[in-house]
Amino acid sequence: MNDSTSLIALFAGGGVGGSQTNVSVYLLSGIALQGYKVEMVTLTSTKSELLAFYREVEGFEQVNVYPLQVSNASRSLLPLVQYYRHQQPTVMFSQLTYFNAIATIAKTLAHVQTANILLEGTLLSKMIKSDSQFSPKLMLVPLLAKFTYPFAQGFIGKSQDVLLDTKQVVGQRFNRVPSTVLPNPYPFDRFRKLAQETVDHPWFKTSEVPIIIASGRLCEQKGFDTLLQAFAQVRSTQPCRLVILGEGPDRPKLEALIKRLQLTAEVWMPGRLSNPWKYVAHSTIFVLASRWEGWPSALMEAMACGLPVITTDCPGDGKKMVEHETNGLIVPTDNVMQLQTALLKLLQNQDYRAKIAKKAKESVLSYDYRFISQKYLSFADFIVQNQFTKS
Repeated sequence: MNDSTSLIALFAGGGVGGSQTNVSVYLLSGIALQGYKVEMVTLTSTKSELLAFYREVEGFEQVNVYPLQVSNASRSLLPLVQYYRHQQPTVMFSQLTYFNAIATIAKTLAHVQTANILLEGTLLSKMIKSDSQFSPKLMLVPLLAKFTYPFAQGFIGKSQDVLLDTKQVVGQRFNRVPSTVLPNPYPFDRFRKLAQETVDHPWFKTSEVPIIIASGRLCEQKGFDTLLQAFAQVRSTQPCRLVILGEGPDRPKLEALIKRLQLTAEVWMPGRLSNPWKYVAHSTIFVLASRWEGWPSALMEAMACGLPVITTDCPGDGKKMVEHETNGLIVPTDNVMQLQTALLKLLQNQDYRAKIAKKAKESVLSYDYRFISQKYLSFADFIVQNQFTKS
């Protein structure tokens, strides 16, 4: 690809500060720093709105933002077709299954030579089984993937488990799509800057009582019920507190469990926060108790903030980020006793905690967005060259 003439775009939903928007901003900013013209295609978000939140991300000021001016993804197909025809990007990245499907259909209807590269960070089979009870629309996810993914020009799974799971869900036709595995990009300098902001909550004003922190959507996938049970056991022998950041359909069940375990005074669930990193950085231990993951960004961000981490050995790449007893601890999924033991091991040994935290911070440096974006560019260039050769 020629960096002076190639337009690289990315289509994804999500609000300002959401995980999908974060990835879009970091990836495009990294690509912009390589000298490419880049464009972020949103539903409604404008450049000024995004810039106000992502002002610390070097390169984002070079990213053009193209709002489709539609209220939801279901109304974005025709505006996206018009975008393809008018802008004719060399490469269009997209992420989230629904957006991937829309991008693939829109490109086909637009009759352009754009190389569509789909980004997937979710284990589709697990997501469907878990969340369909809350949103029947998610039952359409495997059908959307099955009928649209084979028409993409490239596919990037955020972990090997995601790639294999997608192939299983979509079927044999997907095997002809060039695929690779690449992690999310991260602007660690931004995380560390935001992590230095003051935390007003009284728990964080003293280091006398350790704080265990976790974050993510409040749903079955994240295993917060297991974490709460392990925390209850730890709390009976070791003073500590638990903070769970995020929102989701399981809040009533988790609040009932907190009450039943008599943890109301020791657990805080504030919902989604605009700057979670300052809470993470001022905590003692981060826990990823998930039953499955694609690419667990929250774990990576906690390690970047210099926290000792505990992760389960669930499907996904969390266990690949962590080398047991070197830059974190790995425990079996849904094992309350093993999680309790790991928490106590870190809580009761400050020197051990510090050693794990130091290694955690060092081990994530290779995931910086400037470096990872080059890998996405290399794959995109391969796809474009492959498409040109075939045509």
